[in-house]
Amino acid sequence: AKGSVLMTWSTNVVEGALELGIDLTIVDKIFATLEETGFENIGESMCVWPVGTWPKERRRTMFG
Repeated sequence: AKGSVLMTWSTNVVEGALELGIDLTIVDKIFATLEETGFENIGESMCVWPVGTWPKERRRTMFG
């Protein structure tokens, strides 16, 4: 979430890497790069990545 500790950390890591000449935002450009290289039928899948404390509901702990 915007303003969260995780978002602040992520932003600092990306900015620090850029100062070292490393672009960690490659994900925004990867599809175009792969297509330019000749790859076809490029797919994408999204997944949920739990962050934080374990949920109180036992059923929800099965997701993490």
